Amino acid sequence: MTVTVQRAEFITSYADPAGLPRGGPAEIVLVGRSNVGKSSLVNTLAGRRNLARKSATPGKTRLLNYYLLEFRLGGRRRRLHLVDAPGYGYAKAPRSERRRFDALMTGLLDPQRDLVAGAVQIFDSRHPARDNDLEAWDWLAEQELPRIAVMTKTDKLSNNQRARSRSAFARALGLEPLIFSAVDGSGRHELWTAMTGLLDAFTSDPDNAANDGDDHAET
Repeated sequence: MTVTVQRAEFITSYADPAGLPRGGPAEIVLVGRSNVGKSSLVNTLAGRRNLARKSATPGKTRLLNYYLLEFRLGGRRRRLHLVDAPGYGYAKAPRSERRRFDALMTGLLDPQRDLVAGAVQIFDSRHPARDNDLEAWDWLAEQELPRIAVMTKTDKLSNNQRARSRSAFARALGLEPLIFSAVDGSGRHELWTAMTGLLDAFTSDPDNAANDGDDHAET
């Protein structure tokens, strides 16, 4: 089945968790270290070159950036909010910014919102998982969020290096990551399929049916 993105647009950024949406499409949150390639991943998923702008300074983004994506996969038209969370692990971030990051994530995952279908955590395939990568992975598990692990920048590795890196991440995470490259597009379909699985599981719960945003295939 081929993924067709029919609409992709930046909606807005949130600095205050109090302003986050209380309804609308289900959300999938992107989590990762600063400069891990989240913007490139968003652009590749959307099939748009400059939908998400790359920051010249790692760790500069301190907002929750919302993107609306409407797509067709397997004969169904779906929509979701892709939420790009601030990157973690940037040493120069002051303590006040780290507290604000914690507040944003806590607000995003507030059970009263009940909009987040799952999380995609992104890892740079060229480097082993670091302590704060594993802390973030475990924290998402503590929130009882379904998780997808993705290795980015895999085009920079040889086949043998890629296989070794994938095995190392699988041992560290307890889950085999998807392989992804914004350069050659590898892994795009697999990630879309995995994210659609998160949406299906989330909206199959009657409590979340209103968040489906699903239009049945046209005949």
